[in-house]
Amino acid sequence: MCDWCMEHGDGKKWYLNIKNYTKDFFGPLKEKGKPPAISHLEELYFQLAEVVMSWVNEKNPETAANLRKLAEERYQLYGLHQVVTLEEVNAILDIASPIAKYACPCERILRARPEEKRCFGFGMSLDFVREWPDFFRGGVEFLSQEEAKECMEKFDEQGFIHAVYIYKKPIVGGFCNCESPSCYAIKISRERGWNFYKRSHFVANIEDSKCTGCKKCISRCQFGAISYSPTLNRAVIDPWKCFGCGVCRVTCENNAIKLIPRENFPSLKDVWWYSLPEQK
Repeated sequence: MCDWCMEHGDGKKWYLNIKNYTKDFFGPLKEKGKPPAISHLEELYFQLAEVVMSWVNEKNPETAANLRKLAEERYQLYGLHQVVTLEEVNAILDIASPIAKYACPCERILRARPEEKRCFGFGMSLDFVREWPDFFRGGVEFLSQEEAKECMEKFDEQGFIHAVYIYKKPIVGGFCNCESPSCYAIKISRERGWNFYKRSHFVANIEDSKCTGCKKCISRCQFGAISYSPTLNRAVIDPWKCFGCGVCRVTCENNAIKLIPRENFPSLKDVWWYSLPEQK
């Protein structure tokens, strides 16, 4: 708890209430015969974060801005999500072992679907399976490298965005297969403008001569980066909105969409985060 919050208004009372709530939440962990509460940890985390930020922002916007900066810095060090292409996914899977898929925590919270196994873990991240089996509600399915690649290709065809998540740099813990608005990292980035969901190292580009204006790619983009131009009779990509995920490519029958390295665009090479309209 920051010093300002403790010294002003009802900060101390609010802090004690949260402390007691957290104690009550984790109490069952210490009681024999009770199931571990770790399976509900992410729900507590996001609810608590909302309460904390809303209260602090109301009382002192400057303190809220500092907390946001600290949260972003810590997240980028310990829990970064960055968009990657299917090609990069396959390259990582070539050197990953062991590999397993399990239920997406975001899907569990927002849609109550623990049977949807779309998150991938590998390496040291799978130590959680042994230590906290209840955390992976719905179970864990171990896969070979080829099976994992086949899975990721299917997710790509379905339109899911691939993102690596970092436990602590440079350790990659696994992949998320995200969709908006179910993904918390996308959600808090798009709704709040927080730097939690990083763009890929690529930007999608349409080859004009190959585009027939079929519009199939437009519905694939979850960032609103693709639109249709009646004048040109073809799709148009806004590079400032593009996250370089590449899932738009699958629907293009003429192979008109290519991914170009971000560094090839001087004005975009350092544009990594989602920006709210008022931030631009």
